[in-house]
Amino acid sequence: MRIKNKITIIGISLFSAVILTNLQNQEVKADTTDTTTVPTDSKSDNSTSSDSSLAEDTSNNIDTTNTTNDTTVAMDTSDSTDTTTNSTEDSTNTTSTDNTDTTTNSTDDSTNTASTDSINTTNDTGSADTSETGTETTSTNSTDNDGTENTVANSTTDTSTTDSQTITSIPITFKTTSNVIKTVYLSSDTPSSLTGTYTEGQTLTATDLPESLLNIPGYTFSSISNSTISLDSNGNVNPITLTYVINNNSSYTLTYIDEDTGEPVGVHSATDGTLGNTVAYTEELLTDAETNDGYDKADYYVDYISPNNRLTEYNGNFTVYLKKLTDSTYNFTINQTNSSGDTLIPQTTLTFTGTKDLYSTISMDSSQLDVADLEVDWDKSTVSAGAVTNSLSIYVTHFGLDDTSTIVDLINKLGLSTYYENINGSEYRNYTFNVVYKTYQNTLSYQTSDGTEVGTGTAEDGLDKTISTETITSQLPNGYELADSDTIYKISDSSDPIMILVQKETTSGGSSGSGSGSDDDDDDSSTGTDVDTGDDNSETDSGSENSDIFQIDDTVSTYPDAGDVELYDDEGNTITQTLQENTDWKTDEKKVFNGELYYRVATNTWVKASSVYLYYTNPVDVRTYFDSSKSLISTDGQKITRKLSAGSDWFSDRYAYFNGVKYYRVALNEWVKASDVYEYESSQSVVTPNSSISIYDDTGNIISKTIDNYSYKADKIATINGVKMYRVATNEWIAVFETN
Repeated sequence: MRIKNKITIIGISLFSAVILTNLQNQEVKADTTDTTTVPTDSKSDNSTSSDSSLAEDTSNNIDTTNTTNDTTVAMDTSDSTDTTTNSTEDSTNTTSTDNTDTTTNSTDDSTNTASTDSINTTNDTGSADTSETGTETTSTNSTDNDGTENTVANSTTDTSTTDSQTITSIPITFKTTSNVIKTVYLSSDTPSSLTGTYTEGQTLTATDLPESLLNIPGYTFSSISNSTISLDSNGNVNPITLTYVINNNSSYTLTYIDEDTGEPVGVHSATDGTLGNTVAYTEELLTDAETNDGYDKADYYVDYISPNNRLTEYNGNFTVYLKKLTDSTYNFTINQTNSSGDTLIPQTTLTFTGTKDLYSTISMDSSQLDVADLEVDWDKSTVSAGAVTNSLSIYVTHFGLDDTSTIVDLINKLGLSTYYENINGSEYRNYTFNVVYKTYQNTLSYQTSDGTEVGTGTAEDGLDKTISTETITSQLPNGYELADSDTIYKISDSSDPIMILVQKETTSGGSSGSGSGSDDDDDDSSTGTDVDTGDDNSETDSGSENSDIFQIDDTVSTYPDAGDVELYDDEGNTITQTLQENTDWKTDEKKVFNGELYYRVATNTWVKASSVYLYYTNPVDVRTYFDSSKSLISTDGQKITRKLSAGSDWFSDRYAYFNGVKYYRVALNEWVKASDVYEYESSQSVVTPNSSISIYDDTGNIISKTIDNYSYKADKIATINGVKMYRVATNEWIAVFETN
C-alpha cells in the first residue's frame, strides 16, 4: 500500500553571514543587522525538499538612525541608505566646590579656627568667628552630632591691641593629628587664649606656652603653627594653632545600677579610653572584685547607658542600667505563598524560649519546616521584627545565596539572636517571615478539535512544573472530558493560554453498535461517515473503545532526530510502513482510540498524536524585540543553548503550539517564542508625519524624542499593540495614521 497525502514543503535557501551546523539538508540560518533601505530578499523562487525547513536571515545591511540633535532628520529619498547626520554630542558642565567653610582669612589650612573637614561652622555651633566685630567666640567641649570633628576653644574676648606696638592676648585654635576625631576635649583649666605682652611679627615657640597648654589631660602636645603674630584687615589678632596627639590612656568609670531597684551592682574603672571615642559597657566588664556582694553579673543584661557611651572628658563617668534576665518565649512565624498570594504551605510558628544566654542564635534544619519545592522570590519575600520590615534579597546578596537556597538556609545564615537590643532597651524579638515563591499563572483554554473554546480555567505553579491532572479535570466544562489524558501540560512564563483538547462526554455503553456510530448528541453529524472510499471496514467507529471520528484539515510533522515513526491501521494494529523523521503530512481525520489520540495520514493509516506535532504553514518575516537576546527551544520543547540576537531579522515558514504556547520555527529544529518576536513586512515607503509626532520603540512605548514633519524612508511595517507603524530608524517607529 502506498502512503498518500505526503506534503512537499517550500522553504528558503538563502545563505548569509551565519551558517548553522548540525542541521539536516544543509539548513542555513543567518542573523541580520538592521537596514532602513534594503528590504527582505524575495523568497518565492526558493525551495527545499519535504523533510527540511531552513531559516533565513532576511537582510545583511547596516541600519542607521536618521537623527539630528538627537531627533530624526529628513532623508534624501533618492539615496538608498539611511544615514545618521548632524548628531550632536551632549556635554556635562561640572563644577567643583570646596566644602570647607572657614571663619578666618588665614591661608594655611592648619589655622582655621573652625572645622577644616567639610564641617559648616557658625556661631550657633560654637566654632570660632573672627569676623569684623573683632571678637572671637568659641565653645567648650563642643562636638558635631557625629562626634567626629569640631575644633574647640573656650570663650574669650579679644582685647589684643592696646596700641600699634603692644598685643596682650592671642586667640588659640585647637586641633588633633587624627583624621577621624578632630575635636580637642579641653579640661576646665585650659586657657582659650595666650596672654602676655607681644608684638606684631613676633614668632612664638612651645617655650612661650604655659604648662596648662602643653599638658592637656588625654593628649600629648605636638606642634604650634601660624606662630608668627599677625593682624587681620580689621586689626584683630589672628589665632595661633596648637596641635595634639590623642592618647589612649584616658580614665573613665562605669557605674552599674539595677534598674528595677536602683541599687548599685558594681563599679568598673578603666584607663584605656580615647577622648572622642566610644567605650564598651557590657556587664561582662565587671570583675568579681568590682561586683557588690549579693549580685551576680550573669543574672543581668544591659538595658542602656547614660548619657551615652562617648568619652568626652578625662575621668569621665557613665551610668549603666541593668535589668534582670527572665525566661521568655518568642516566636518565628513563617508564611509561604505563591506569587498570587495563595497559601502553599500552612503557616508555621516555631516557639523558642529565651534564657540567660542572650547571645545564643537560632539554628534550624529542614525537619522543622516544610518548604515548597520552588524557587524563592527573594525580592518579594520579607522579614519583619517589630515595626521594621526588610526585603530578604539584601541578606541573600550579602551571604552569597542563590535561587536554589531555601528559607532554612537563609535563617541559619542570619544567625538570628534571641533578643533585640537598641538605645531604648532590650527585649525578646518575634520574627515573621513572609516567603513568596516564584510561580506563574497560566490560563487553560478547553477547546474541541475544531478549535472552539468551550471553557477556561487557571493553573499556577513553578516554571516548567507539570500541571496536575486534578487541576485540569477539576475545571473541565460541564459535559466534556479530556480527549487525550496522556498529554503532559507544563507551566510557562508566556501570557498565551494553554490549549486543552476536550470532547463531549461519552455514554457508559459507548456507541449502539449499529454501524452508524451515532449517539444521543445531535451535533455529531460527522459520526460514522465513511471517508475512506473503497474501504469496507465501516465498523471502526463503533464499540466502547473507539471515539467519534472528526473531519479535520490539518498538517502534522514528525520530530527531527527522533527516528522513523510507527503507523497503525483502523483497528489500532501496527503496520509495516513508517513515517520518516522530520517529514510533513496532511491529515483529514482524527480520533481517540483506547484513550490515545490518532491522526489519519492515509487510507487505513494512522499515526499517534504523540509522535507528531500540528503546525500551521505561515511564511513570514519576524524580528526579535530590541530589549534582549531570545531563547530557543527544539521541536521536543527542550531549551537549547543558542539564542537569537536582540533586534535581529529571521524568516519563519511555520508556527506551532507547544504546551499551549505559540512558537515560530526559524530553523530546522529551532523555535522562538511568539511573544519574543513580531511579524513585519518589508517596505520602501517614503513617509511624512502630519506634524511633530511621538516616536515609539518596538514594544509600543513612547521614547523621549519626537520627529518633525519632514520626509523619511521607512524600511518596515508592523502592527505594534494593535497600531500599524512604520520603522524609520533602529527601534524607532511612527504610527501610520499620523503620516500623510
